[in-house]
Amino acid sequence: MGIKSWMPTRGGGPERAHRSQRFHQVAVLGHTTVWRLKGGAATDPFFFDSGVAVDFDGASRCYGPHGIVGALDAFANARHAGNWWGVVTNTGHAAGQPIVQSGVAPAQPDRGFYISQTSLIDPMYPIDDVRRYTDATKVPYVALPPAHMRGTGLRIGDFCLAINMINGRFSYAVYADAKRQPNLGESSMRLVDNLGLPSGRQGGATRGVMFLVFPNSGIGQGSIPLDEELQFIEKYLAIEQVRFSDRLQVR
Repeated sequence: MGIKSWMPTRGGGPERAHRSQRFHQVAVLGHTTVWRLKGGAATDPFFFDSGVAVDFDGASRCYGPHGIVGALDAFANARHAGNWWGVVTNTGHAAGQPIVQSGVAPAQPDRGFYISQTSLIDPMYPIDDVRRYTDATKVPYVALPPAHMRGTGLRIGDFCLAINMINGRFSYAVYADAKRQPNLGESSMRLVDNLGLPSGRQGGATRGVMFLVFPNSGIGQGSIPLDEELQFIEKYLAIEQVRFSDRLQVR
């Protein structure tokens, strides 16, 4: 089906009260409500409307020591000594010391930078190899808080569809990073690019993006899809898209 059938009806789409007649409220995280179809299974697809924050995790130049030139993300987001949960350490634990890349490609291509990790990994590579992690500059992915989505059937590696409701751009993506904070819309640099949004540190959007998430749709842990591979799953997910577009009363 065409993506235009997903664009909101004139006037901004169904209001919350109208939406409640057709959808079950799964969770409320901050100012964002997560919905799924009423009458379906608990593991049916769910969706939410939100803004977008840019995620750089998994990129080889994501983090580096304080003051390093060229880091994609702020040093503070890697946390601090004794709590390095955003980067790979020499002990494999947050209390260890960050591993610094040697500059020898392809395992550690960016000398002086840390190795940023993601939840979705490729176990073929060791923990000190950047290829083990889902690169935010190459793979469109979303980061979601699993603790707030228990019972949905969501697994690392599942697929979703992200739609920019302002400009009509869309992209398939993979759930590649689990996060602790109860907020939604965090998306990889590549996904933000695909949606036609600014993808720098101050990029993203404050509103206007719909995420439709398909639990149990992916291969699971251990397989990192490429951007090109993700765009081929449209036919696989087309039936679920039709079900939702009918209920959303989109044209």
